[in-house]
Amino acid sequence: NMALQPYGTKEEEVLYSISRTAINAWLLDELEKCDKARVHYGYSCTRVWSDGTAEFTRQDDGGFLKPDKIKTESTKLLGCDGAFSAVRAQLARISRLSINFEYIEHGYKELSMPPAADGGYAMPPEALHIWPGSQVMLIALPNADCSFTCTLFGDFKLLESLQ
Repeated sequence: NMALQPYGTKEEEVLYSISRTAINAWLLDELEKCDKARVHYGYSCTRVWSDGTAEFTRQDDGGFLKPDKIKTESTKLLGCDGAFSAVRAQLARISRLSINFEYIEHGYKELSMPPAADGGYAMPPEALHIWPGSQVMLIALPNADCSFTCTLFGDFKLLESLQ
């Protein structure tokens, strides 16, 4: 039995999602607009100090560190470097931050659903769409462009077998 259970109590209460590619592009665009922000490609964070400054080292194509280093002068550091964050690891070194990784046998694949043929939403955008299964679960979240970001959760072996 299926029924629409709205995300919120008001029509404007919806949950939107954004792709990682889009948020990364937006973040870089915004940083490039800032006079005080500097974006350096090809560098990895190798050290963070308690005053917020950091050191970055360039890697060559083989992944080896080169002697080319940059030390920031800012007291603000934005670490957007993912689950295995070098910034987070450095912060743990200088503070009381505890990091613990626990690997599980399940993961996810991101999928996308384009807008309907008429350009609108293919499903109601005011709901969180969930399809549970015996081995997987699929969810869909609406985007502002009338597409949906879908996430398929399941066992890594099953997900890796999908093309």
